[in-house]
Amino acid sequence: DVEETMAQFAARGTKFLSDEPLTCEGLVQVFTRPCPMTNMIFEFICYTNAERRGFCADNVKDLMLATDEL
Repeated sequence: DVEETMAQFAARGTKFLSDEPLTCEGLVQVFTRPCPMTNMIFEFICYTNAERRGFCADNVKDLMLATDEL
């Protein structure tokens, strides 16, 4: 569950690029803000449809726009 995972990591100080998970048909995901030490971004993802695979173009676009300001 992406929301539950977000809550657990947020309680430990992890910051996310969005307040809520991003959704697309058959997909729920969220991205962390870049890690200060490594600049890595982590993705928490859940496929809600067993046949769904791959990325959601709108979510990737939102990720690129959100990191553009960093």
